[in-house]
Amino acid sequence: MDGSFVQIRHKSLPDSERKVANGRDVWKEVKLGRIVNEPHIVKQINKDHSVVIKSEYVVHLGEAEKFFSILREVINCKDSEHLVFICDGAKWIWKWIEDTYPKATQILDYFHAKEHLFDYAKVFLKDVDARTQWVQSQE
Repeated sequence: MDGSFVQIRHKSLPDSERKVANGRDVWKEVKLGRIVNEPHIVKQINKDHSVVIKSEYVVHLGEAEKFFSILREVINCKDSEHLVFICDGAKWIWKWIEDTYPKATQILDYFHAKEHLFDYAKVFLKDVDARTQWVQSQE
């Protein structure tokens, strides 16, 4: 699950929002969830990789609550102990998971984890080569 901003052209906005935008294009967050059920994962296609053969996507341009409402319908799981969420570090996502699926496992996605490693390394390792080497060893 993640969110990303997209630019919306002024002329595409509803009338009520067009007035507020005052003739300018605006940025809005698109929320995305990809749902993979365990039977749709083909394990070990080679020694380092598995592959997903089927998944569902939930995409919503708008408020988080509407996105979460749609996502809950698609997830359709009562036993949150068997759910795993891989997400960025956005608090709005993690809080929703904690509130809605308290027994689910939450994992910070690879790219955001690496980004945090680099941010940490910048503070504590001034030498660029040492910083890069440390981050690679943590990966």
